[in-house]
Amino acid sequence: HKKQVYDVAFIHGTRLLVSGSFDKRVRVWALDTGKQVGKSLLGHDDAVLTVAASPDGRWIVSGGENGRILVWKVATDKTDLRRIPVSFLKYMGGIKGVVFAPDSETYASASGDKTVCVWKRETGKIVLGPLKVGSGAYSVSYSPDGKKLAAGTEEHIITTRFFDLTTFEPIGEPLEHPDTVLGLAFSEDSQLIATGCADNLVRTW
Repeated sequence: HKKQVYDVAFIHGTRLLVSGSFDKRVRVWALDTGKQVGKSLLGHDDAVLTVAASPDGRWIVSGGENGRILVWKVATDKTDLRRIPVSFLKYMGGIKGVVFAPDSETYASASGDKTVCVWKRETGKIVLGPLKVGSGAYSVSYSPDGKKLAAGTEEHIITTRFFDLTTFEPIGEPLEHPDTVLGLAFSEDSQLIATGCADNLVRTW
């Protein structure tokens, strides 16, 4: 990349890594050689802030500073990629986080416009949301069982919100943090969540 790299993700079932950069490009790298695989993936017209790969290793989603979301298909030989042009939308705020659901059929986005959305990968249409989280959303994560979605946000009191994906309702009270929640992840059994906060601390809940 020619400018800052904002996010990276392993492509499941491969020896490949995908990265997103301020240079508006998504690139794929071979772990064994350290070299770029194919050409840069073009389509973003602003910085690429976040990337994610699907659990089945067939798809990549990327989110940009100007609110554009793009989905890319990984070929069966894992060396060629192409963009699925239907999957994008202009937000009021930049896309700070993206994550695929365990079934690889949907993905979620966290945005600076204070919303979290769940999208159908095949059509690029919103199937849940926009879920209003009260302040800019910086991170989003699915539980491994696919039943819960968590979002990390910022405001006067920073919170992590959970949503039940069977009822689409918030779960319990927000987990309060003293600063912006920049990252979060569920445990393998979906019972714990870890958060990374701008106050320099990692917490488990």
